[in-house]
Amino acid sequence: MAPLLVACSPIGNPGDASTRLREAIESAELIAAEDSRKFARLATDLGIRYRGDVLSFFDGNESSRTDQLLKEIEAGRVVLLISDAGAPTVSDPGFRLISEAIKRQLPVEVLPGPSAVITALIYSGMPTDSFSFDGFIPRSDLARSAYFSRLLEERRSCIAFESAKRLVDTLEVASQILPQNREIAICRELTKQYQEIFRGNIEGALKWAREREGNEGIKGEITIVFSPATEIAQASDSEILSLVDELLEEGLSARDAVIESSKRLSIPKRYVYDLVIKREE
Repeated sequence: MAPLLVACSPIGNPGDASTRLREAIESAELIAAEDSRKFARLATDLGIRYRGDVLSFFDGNESSRTDQLLKEIEAGRVVLLISDAGAPTVSDPGFRLISEAIKRQLPVEVLPGPSAVITALIYSGMPTDSFSFDGFIPRSDLARSAYFSRLLEERRSCIAFESAKRLVDTLEVASQILPQNREIAICRELTKQYQEIFRGNIEGALKWAREREGNEGIKGEITIVFSPATEIAQASDSEILSLVDELLEEGLSARDAVIESSKRLSIPKRYVYDLVIKREE
């Protein structure tokens, strides 16, 4: 019985396509593509022809089409699963299909290849011995705040996707919760002609994103890498509040005193703010 072929596709540069991917596209009898038009464009860019039928297979119809594809595999047809870019199932459709194929003891063969997750991690220069991939950052302010609050104590490099149109809003939330010196890498349009990599701290990243949004707008695919959390500063709560009081006496506003204390002690602004609020209750 022919296996279900699960293929990673180029994340931008067609030259990254493997020989195995080319052969799989040419030989597949049925191709489950996230976007049939983008798949056709990929084949054209690679200079190859495909003979198999192309079936659209995306998040909206994955459940309904999984059984159909499994029956094709059981009937002996060579089925190829391919995403628009990168690896199927990694924030792309395919999980249900692969999971069900395994449950039915159908053969599955993965054709490894490009990955925005690993590419961004390497570009970031951050630790690679232990890391997490969190998919897309939550959209709502409450969920985003919860996400970044979790990162406060995350001791691994963290990789996430984000929409270009939400990047500034996301970084604004991050800047309110994470320490200003937390390192971050923003990778835009990886492997494409206009690839751009930002490396720096949260404050610098927000400035970088605002400048681009104010010019022509931020476009393209965005992958973000956050550095592991460092140990919490040794300053006690009383020492933190003493610094806040000193800054207030120097004439800073309460907001600016919290921000400056956070910077000097490398402590999240939210932590300093909460201490001030609790004292006033």
